[in-house]
Amino acid sequence: MSSSLSKILKRINVRDAIYLSVFAIIIFLIVKMMFGGIFGLSLVVIENGPKSSMWPTYDQGDMFLINRCSPEKIEMADVIVYESANSFNDGILIIHRVINITIFEDGTGSHYYYRVSGDNPITNNNVDNYNISSTLIPYDAVLGKTVLLIPKIGYVRLWMTSFPAVRYIILGALLIFGLYLIFAPDKEEAKKAKDAVQKDREKDICLFCKNKIEKTDDQGLGVCSNCGKQSPHCEICKNPMTSDQPLLQAEACEHIYHEEHILEWLKIKGTCPVCKVKINEKTLRSWESSEKDEITSSTEETIDKEFRNLGQQKTESKFDFKLFLNDQWTKTKKNFKELFTVKQKRIKLIIFVSVILFLIIAIPVIDTLIRYPNLITAIDDVRLLPYKEHEDESMVFLPFTIYFKHDGSWNKVLKNFEVLGIQNDTVLSTMKWYSFYQVEGNQTLSGSLIFNSFEFNANITLTIQIYYSIHYRFGGDRSMSYLEDFNLT
Repeated sequence: MSSSLSKILKRINVRDAIYLSVFAIIIFLIVKMMFGGIFGLSLVVIENGPKSSMWPTYDQGDMFLINRCSPEKIEMADVIVYESANSFNDGILIIHRVINITIFEDGTGSHYYYRVSGDNPITNNNVDNYNISSTLIPYDAVLGKTVLLIPKIGYVRLWMTSFPAVRYIILGALLIFGLYLIFAPDKEEAKKAKDAVQKDREKDICLFCKNKIEKTDDQGLGVCSNCGKQSPHCEICKNPMTSDQPLLQAEACEHIYHEEHILEWLKIKGTCPVCKVKINEKTLRSWESSEKDEITSSTEETIDKEFRNLGQQKTESKFDFKLFLNDQWTKTKKNFKELFTVKQKRIKLIIFVSVILFLIIAIPVIDTLIRYPNLITAIDDVRLLPYKEHEDESMVFLPFTIYFKHDGSWNKVLKNFEVLGIQNDTVLSTMKWYSFYQVEGNQTLSGSLIFNSFEFNANITLTIQIYYSIHYRFGGDRSMSYLEDFNLT
């Protein structure tokens, strides 16, 4: 049993197994957040639609990462998820925007309540009723506020919810695939090694007399037909060394290797592949045929199998992070130098830079051409809808619709806005809005203001002032404002 287990473990690539384990944990956390929650984080999906209660800002299939934060961290304009206690949708999770925050103080501390409404300008012109008697949503009913949007990926969740068996089929398939990746032999690595050996044999040249090696001895090692000397061989690939190959010799044990092979070997193991003495790049020196006329056969043990199955043998090695960084830095310097010295890479660099410069110049020009003439990207109009009094809560709910016009520019998007309700030069109510999406094109957006019924007067003029930001993809943000007076009678 133990021998069978050891054979299985030897076939496992530890590094790949770690990567796959991390990936599996991430998948588990995502699934756990989709069907429950973990570490105060959950994933929720807008299930109704199309044109849900949060349309056009968000719609069916959009998935949100929500965080169960403290009550004071929930602010105006945040989109929260709460569990409804209304008789029509008791226990259902609702995703709506905060339009009012009310704090009650008593001997036990501060108690937070929220009023919310959807963004849909057609169907959501009312404040949400938390239960049959109140629009105030207690903090205890709030699952959290949205902190991240994952567009449309929620359709996977809806599909998996509708067909539970699919959930287990997918997880089973992922498990089988992961096991295959762990235990499958690295055929590509073996093929590369075989091709390298074949390529080297095609150009075997004696290191001593420079004559082509045309025969081999009983061990398969090259023997020069001109001078009769046995060609020294690489202690890793066992292939004869040739005059056109860079060779390295270990100072500690004097074994010789192809430079490419030993450097690749040292990324995985820090010892000589023959005698296991510790070596590194600093203890290797260049080897020339003039240094030695004869090379003693290094060992009776063959490591050809170990080299060909190098991908499986990585499990026995320790990863040298310092050596890895040094190797990457060396490769980076080499590639950077070749950008200016190698003709083909220089041409690629010129093409790449030319494309970037073209895009930088062309995009603003094209953007100018596609704009609608005589049209400004801005709020074009605001229309108030009939206000509604909630006498039992001393509250007045005033819905309105914002018409946002866009000149067709790809560079401009609506970022956020803040609405002020003003009477007698006093701000009586505010409302904020923002979106994880970048809102493009013409939009009809819903908004609402909550007034204290003791302060609100329907017989005098109401001023609506809106401060909003237009975000430029190639630049910063531009602050703009809109002001209009309304007669409510």
